[in-house]
Amino acid sequence: MTAFWAALRFLTVLPAPGRRPLQAPALGRAVGYFPLVGVILGGLLAAANAAVTEVIPPDVRAVLVVGLGLALTGGLHFDGWLDTCDGLFGGHTPEERLRIMRDEHVGAFGVAGGGLLLLAKS
Repeated sequence: MTAFWAALRFLTVLPAPGRRPLQAPALGRAVGYFPLVGVILGGLLAAANAAVTEVIPPDVRAVLVVGLGLALTGGLHFDGWLDTCDGLFGGHTPEERLRIMRDEHVGAFGVAGGGLLLLAKS
């Protein structure tokens, strides 16, 4: 069960017992629970969507559910997407791409890719 809590702590901002930060061995054991955490997140988002279906218009609801997904994950995958877009489209050599991906700042390609991803999700 410790591995499940480690997966939940790593992939979400939901409260879970255990210590932070996660060490590599604990995270390695947690990988098997990543799909279960994804199902839990999907269930929470589906429940939130269903709860407001009758009172919020579909376009506004889509934006709210996407925002809730970002909030529940702490933007972990979104940040990775921004870094990937920056690196793939902003660098000319493999070394330069990796350097850009490691940079904590977001460039123009990251912003463009992030905007397109959010539009596609909603």
